[in-house]
Amino acid sequence: MNAQALPWYKYFIVWLVITIPASSVFAGIFMTYLAVNSEDGLVIDDYYKQGLAINQNLQRDRTAAELGLSAELNVDAYGDMITLTFDKGALQQYPEQLTLHLQHATQADFDQILPLVRAPNDQYIGHLTEAIRDGVWHIMLTTEQWRLVDRVHWQNGLSISLAPQSI
Repeated sequence: MNAQALPWYKYFIVWLVITIPASSVFAGIFMTYLAVNSEDGLVIDDYYKQGLAINQNLQRDRTAAELGLSAELNVDAYGDMITLTFDKGALQQYPEQLTLHLQHATQADFDQILPLVRAPNDQYIGHLTEAIRDGVWHIMLTTEQWRLVDRVHWQNGLSISLAPQSI
């Protein structure tokens, strides 16, 4: 029996025993790097103030319902121009400008705020600053006194009906 022992680094089991804890250490270092260097876009700094402001937003929804406001939002097939047909309900006159908020459900970096300028035939026109990605979006049409909101799955060529939220 002249069995010669191999050096330790030639045994597979030794490398298996070393690889499992080493990969855990590298995965931990990588996760720490991600946690430090990436922004958590879902957490807001002023959540308390936004919680207090919810009553003001609800009042704007009630005002829109009382006035009987509604709108039809059309996005062209290329995704760069928005046309809005506005039903002013009980408003005395059409506002000269409306503000359209496009808020992505999870990525605040994609949000856009667009001024919509009044055009003939009860319409408003606005141009997107960048293309809207497919996905879930919160759409809000506002003035100082009222707002119309909806949640949609975005696609170019889309037509969205905005009506007051039932409270």
